[in-house]
Amino acid sequence: TMLNSQRSNQRFVFALVGALLSLGAPLGWLLIQWIAGLSPARAIEESPLLMAYLLVPTMVVFSTVGFHMGKQWEQLQRVMRRLEKLATRDELTGLFNARRFWEDIEQRWRHTLRDDHSLYVLIIDLDHFKKVNDTYGHLVGDRVLARVAQVMCSQLRSDEFLYRVGGEEFAALLSDLSEEQALQVGQRLRRAVEELEIAVYPDDDSDDSTIEITISIGIAGGADLADLEPKRLYGAADEALYRAKESGRNTVRLATLTPDVVAA
Repeated sequence: TMLNSQRSNQRFVFALVGALLSLGAPLGWLLIQWIAGLSPARAIEESPLLMAYLLVPTMVVFSTVGFHMGKQWEQLQRVMRRLEKLATRDELTGLFNARRFWEDIEQRWRHTLRDDHSLYVLIIDLDHFKKVNDTYGHLVGDRVLARVAQVMCSQLRSDEFLYRVGGEEFAALLSDLSEEQALQVGQRLRRAVEELEIAVYPDDDSDDSTIEITISIGIAGGADLADLEPKRLYGAADEALYRAKESGRNTVRLATLTPDVVAA
């Protein structure tokens, strides 16, 4: 209802602007008459029909054109919003995409330096996801990705955003947390996905086959990140993810930010 009201207001504003612009015709004619030595009142008195013709039809035409321009402006705004969403959202999961992730991590990193807050990056990868695609096909694989994304989102605070940064790879940004709290978030995500059962054929009541999936998570961050720019911070989290994979998967690993990592 509010959106429809805003649209109506926009159209009204454009129509009003058109009506105001239409006054240019009669006012211009009165100006010409005044220059010729005839007062505006006298000009209207001598040519009332001409004045009415200049005023009424012109106002109707300009107002109508303004109203339709308002509608076109609304359509343009809808297209722009759609394009903005496509540029920053992953169509499958509805999550922010890699482009938005890099914009946000840069912004949060700067806030961390300015306000002396902490920032943690979580890199999350689905374990053995290729096997899901190979066994059940990509449509089922897409449904698994969407369901896992939904479950992970439900475990995050309103100011903690989840991103899809690759095929089966996700990322999360956590602010104002301790190292222990960041690890707790990672474990909460891991357990939520581990407990998830996804129906292979949800529309087939005769087949109750389910898919169970796990995730591995690498975490990097802290409060003192002046020497660890976003790409290096991401790289450290990715290295921790690699160690999580190497240690058996379905686990969470925290990066150790040694001097060689910071200087890499």
